[in-house]
Amino acid sequence: MNGNLSLYELNLLIGNTIKTQLPDYFWVVAEINQLTENRQGHCYLELIEKDAVSDQIRASARGIIWSSKYRMLKPHFEHSTGQSLGPSIKLLIRVVVEHHPVYGLSLLINDIDPNYTLGDIARKRLETIQKLEEAGVFDMNKTLELSPVIQHIAVISSASAAGYGDFVDQLFGNPAGYGFRIKLFEAVMQGQQTEKSVIEALNHIYNSREHFDVVVIVRGGGSKTDLAAFDSFDIAFYITQFPIPVISGIGHERDESITDMVAHTRCKTPTAVASFIVDRNTSYEFRIKSLYNEIELFTKRYLTDHNSLVNRHAVVLINKSYEVIKQHQQVLHGLQRNTQQLARQFTGKQHFTLNYPAQRLSSALRLYLQKQDSNLKQSERNIKALVSFNMNRNNKTLQHLEKSISLAHPENILKRGFSITRVNGKALKSIHSISSGNMVQTELADGIVNASVTNTVGK
Repeated sequence: MNGNLSLYELNLLIGNTIKTQLPDYFWVVAEINQLTENRQGHCYLELIEKDAVSDQIRASARGIIWSSKYRMLKPHFEHSTGQSLGPSIKLLIRVVVEHHPVYGLSLLINDIDPNYTLGDIARKRLETIQKLEEAGVFDMNKTLELSPVIQHIAVISSASAAGYGDFVDQLFGNPAGYGFRIKLFEAVMQGQQTEKSVIEALNHIYNSREHFDVVVIVRGGGSKTDLAAFDSFDIAFYITQFPIPVISGIGHERDESITDMVAHTRCKTPTAVASFIVDRNTSYEFRIKSLYNEIELFTKRYLTDHNSLVNRHAVVLINKSYEVIKQHQQVLHGLQRNTQQLARQFTGKQHFTLNYPAQRLSSALRLYLQKQDSNLKQSERNIKALVSFNMNRNNKTLQHLEKSISLAHPENILKRGFSITRVNGKALKSIHSISSGNMVQTELADGIVNASVTNTVGK
């Protein structure tokens, strides 16, 4: 071509060449980098393609969807994919290439295939899951031990989010009246800033992790695009490495995000998270009360069994005491008989001595009688001392036995905190001797308690 061209003429030439040389349309794969809608309803997009290795932009183009097409394509795409058109969404689009003398090259979009976007989302999710599994971290947070009682809670959410309000209302309005201490770590819960914001919140919690039992991530429901950030590898990886159990309540029942998958516990909604925490505390309280009741029943059975044992020992002690007293009485009676026999023998011997001639024995008899009298008195003193010693020793033994019997007496045992439970006037020795509805009588030191049995619990 001869001569110089104006810019306008060159752009017209480019436009005509495109119209004549290129087909009517192309199916093109591209990612949305930016999207705006003007007041006339037209949609303007910046389309890009990134390098698979470096993630750098390797191509870009301007896309347009005129309002007449946009009114049909947008709802169809969102209904099919569950996501809104927006940044980071990958599309398969049918385009017509145009070159305007003023606005330059544009791709006029007249159709979008939602199935490609669904496949791309599924592929990205699968790749993220595989990366976590290959790193061996997918279930790490699930292996942490969840506290049986949850009271101190770190919450990642937006303060203005309805889901956060529902969580707080459900938690503090629990019918059991449990108290909780929660601290909100604010984060952006949708859009491009979600990933960075949530990770920053996790870092802040980590710096004061010793103050919390769990981390709760809550937000209300939304479109798949709103919740796409929770399929992020970085968020999921942070959760798997976190030293505190993470509970998710991201509020979308139809689909499970990767954040849900790697969290210690996944609940469907923020309200369900609060219910889970309250139910866990209720379960722990029930176990403690059940344990208390078991201990109480065991103690009562133990005391009843030992009351019976004490009563048996008391009977044995009383019988033994009677036997010891009887034995000592027999010893005393034997000593008394021996003393009387010795006296009779001595008197007979002295009577025989008196038959000697009075003249020779008169003085000797007086001396002898004096000596024997002295001996008798000494013998009497010895016998009295022996009897007194034996009586004192036996009295001490009897006093000790009497004290032991007194201590073992049921009244004194009752004063020490024991009790006797009777059914129909007989001491209760086993729970098998009683059933629900029976009336029992429990004797304490200061009175009697009548009660009706509601249930029994064996060992």
